[in-house]
Amino acid sequence: MLRGTALILDERNANLWTTGYVPQLDTYIGPETPNPLFITVLRSKLAMPEIKTVLNDIMGLTKINYNSCNFNDGLPVTVRFAKMVGEVLTMGSAKGTERQPFKYYV
Repeated sequence: MLRGTALILDERNANLWTTGYVPQLDTYIGPETPNPLFITVLRSKLAMPEIKTVLNDIMGLTKINYNSCNFNDGLPVTVRFAKMVGEVLTMGSAKGTERQPFKYYV
């Protein structure tokens, strides 16, 4: 599967392959079969954005993660960062201690 392939289902839903074969590198970076992200536009403060615009934005966020130097990351940087922060906040070794404000974890 070519990285960036999208299957647009309707004006709000699409499947997007953020991993896969990269022609510029002439290879596929990854150990597993590429799986698509299911994208749904739920709401917007402005007019409903076009699904193609949303998919392009997501592809831009998955191109490179400057925090970890990962190229062709499968998830957008914002999603991966939120998951890592969640893991830190729910660490087993921190049980029984007072929760610290978020600024101490960054």
